[in-house]
Amino acid sequence: MALEPIKIDGSETGVSGAEKINNGFTQCDSNLTKINNNTANITTNTTNIGLNATGITTLDGRVDDIEAGTAEVDKVAFNLLAASPSEVEGTLYYNSAAHTLVIKNDIAGTNLNLGHEIVSRCYNPSTTLTINEGDVVAITAIQANDVLEIIPASAADLTTAVIFGVATSTFLPETLGMVTKMGAVHSVDTKGIVVNGAIYLSETDGQLTGVSPAISSLVGYVIQPSTIDTKDGVIYVDTRSIVSLPNVVAYMNQNVPTAAADLGTIGMFVTHYDADDSGAVIMEYSTTDGTITAPADGIYDMTIDFGTNYTDIGNTVQHLLVEIMADNGVDLIQVGQYNKEVAKNSSSTNGSMTKTFKGNKDWIYYMAMSCPDDTFQDFVLENVSFSLKSIDIR
Repeated sequence: MALEPIKIDGSETGVSGAEKINNGFTQCDSNLTKINNNTANITTNTTNIGLNATGITTLDGRVDDIEAGTAEVDKVAFNLLAASPSEVEGTLYYNSAAHTLVIKNDIAGTNLNLGHEIVSRCYNPSTTLTINEGDVVAITAIQANDVLEIIPASAADLTTAVIFGVATSTFLPETLGMVTKMGAVHSVDTKGIVVNGAIYLSETDGQLTGVSPAISSLVGYVIQPSTIDTKDGVIYVDTRSIVSLPNVVAYMNQNVPTAAADLGTIGMFVTHYDADDSGAVIMEYSTTDGTITAPADGIYDMTIDFGTNYTDIGNTVQHLLVEIMADNGVDLIQVGQYNKEVAKNSSSTNGSMTKTFKGNKDWIYYMAMSCPDDTFQDFVLENVSFSLKSIDIR
């Protein structure tokens, strides 16, 4: 506080002594007012110091509560940020572009948009294969720490057509990454698919297609299509695994008569069907070996049809045994048979059979013929057909 000096020594010329004394008193009053004001300020500052000390004590208590995990607040106002302020795992901020809270995880280049997506930390167990960002994946195993092991999904086979999600990061061999089960995924090739158009799992490992294949697994929808030769499309992942499955079937026909040969008690495998008159949906088959392989466990219909001729069997009744056999890699198992009674003095016969049975994944099925009574001499298959069709498979 600066106080003004009081001059009463006569240094001011032209001013009477009384005036000087009055001026001095006035100056004293002014200085006294300043002293009183400063005293009030000191009192106020002392009060503020006390309040601040209380606030510091309260703040220390709040910090202790935060560290102990017991802090309670009415609200938290985050700054609006367009990008992550830190790449440190555990960073929480409000993203003004996504309009949601975002938390940084341990995978470089990926975050979790809270309330906008479902993601999972996964592992690529392959020692050689890289799973790229945007690849569709399926689960193969679950580790003890609940991390899922994944491979590229494919609609070429039932076992790989059950979609888990879409890779949100690149998985080098034997590394961790993130997979989106539901939510937006960027940097995806969506050329040729219109906005809002459905996208499906392709028969090519990990790839997308706008045209549903035979095994139809929906991946999601296009938000933003790719420009030419650029993987800058955006999709919304909302998987529906195997939403449409046709009847799985394989059929083989042979209309060219076989060479005549004696047919006895030892079965004859029916082979060498006509490749141009055979086909399949999903199911594997071999016209050369006469085999059909079941793609999954389930219920199947098996149908056979045949026409034969042979040397007149004379005045006796014989039987033609038609069997459907299964090879499980260890044993041969009969799953169906048709014991056709052949009339006396006949030289030809025909027949057909349909049987519903429980099939097994990767078992190989084929047709065999034999004569349990004696022998058909010069036995010829004029025509034959063999088919397997799914009724209910899993």
